[in-house]
Amino acid sequence: MKKLIHVICAILSLCMLFSIIGCNSTDNQSTDAPATDAPTDKPTEKPTEAPTEKPTEKPTEKPTEKPTDAPSRPIVSASYSLADDWRQFKICGRVYYAKDGIICDHSASGIEFSGVMKGDVDIELECDRDTYFTVFVDGERVKERLFADKNTEYITIADLGDEPAEHHIRFLTQTESSQSLSILKGVTIVGYLDEYSPDDKDYYIEFVGDSLTAAYGNIGKPGASDPGSALWQDGTQSYAVLACEELGADYSIAACSGVGIDKGWTSFSIMDYYKNESYHRHMNVTHYDPRTPDIIVINLGTNDQDCGSSENGFKTKMIALIDYLRESYGENVPIIWAYNFGGYGCDSWAFDVIEQLGGEENDIYTFKMTYNNEGANGHPDLEAHYAAADELVSFIKDKKLLY
Repeated sequence: MKKLIHVICAILSLCMLFSIIGCNSTDNQSTDAPATDAPTDKPTEKPTEAPTEKPTEKPTEKPTEKPTDAPSRPIVSASYSLADDWRQFKICGRVYYAKDGIICDHSASGIEFSGVMKGDVDIELECDRDTYFTVFVDGERVKERLFADKNTEYITIADLGDEPAEHHIRFLTQTESSQSLSILKGVTIVGYLDEYSPDDKDYYIEFVGDSLTAAYGNIGKPGASDPGSALWQDGTQSYAVLACEELGADYSIAACSGVGIDKGWTSFSIMDYYKNESYHRHMNVTHYDPRTPDIIVINLGTNDQDCGSSENGFKTKMIALIDYLRESYGENVPIIWAYNFGGYGCDSWAFDVIEQLGGEENDIYTFKMTYNNEGANGHPDLEAHYAAADELVSFIKDKKLLY
């Protein structure tokens, strides 16, 4: 019996030993070898593509359309002072700053501005006599000419519709300083203006002349009543402005009907007129232009011819004018002497002076315009101004004076 018990105990001992060995074998398998359903290797590199729901690169260009959402700034009525908020307005033509605004006495002078706007655009201004204006909205000339007189304080220059959008406005006088003196004081819009004014254009041309450059009578016809009034003049459609529009140039126009180099229908000469900011407003403030013209165009002599200028007087004052322009802007600014638009204007004397001063070798050129007298009081008409602008542009390009 004892022997049987010893055998049974031995068998149980062997079973327990095998059980312990099996458990140890299982533990070793879990720590030394990977599970059969897990990945056998780590990834060798990161994924080559980003998740498909995110963009793979930044947009290559700005959106071509503005967001349809309302502008971030409030669209409410806003007034801007041309004296205080001058940084937001570009000046056009021969203008001057005053304590209460911008003086726009000269032909085709005015302002440009841009911003997000809707509804009416109003100008606060002061004119001493009948004055006409042109408005450009987003580069397009508005057909209707605007009128103001000494009783006018505000005029509406544009209606931009009900939806706010980015707009560009240009507002210019049609009337020259001998007809009217104007001050632009403020602009009222619904919306807000850009922080800074529109940029200057790449080129800048100055024009010095008489009625032919001021566009006297260009929208009138022979036999028109009171042909010399502002009613028949649109300086914004003079050959000077039209040529600059074609060339992509800014301009300054110092032109007065009746003036001569030596003698004219006025009591003053072109030198008196040119040297002053605004001869008809005050005669003791010297003109200063911080911008140097790329070209100067002079169109004078017709009134000298009509009013009996002497050869010596004409030549002496023509040389003085050119010398003054050279002193003001430098020796290398090209000067174009334009002639024949209103007929003979002491041309042979002018040619003598130009030859004496070195001609084209000294950057002084002669440019013959096509004669026309189909406007009011025998002056060039509107069609002639457009044709003359084309001729001047072609001349400037042929001579490579800008490009």
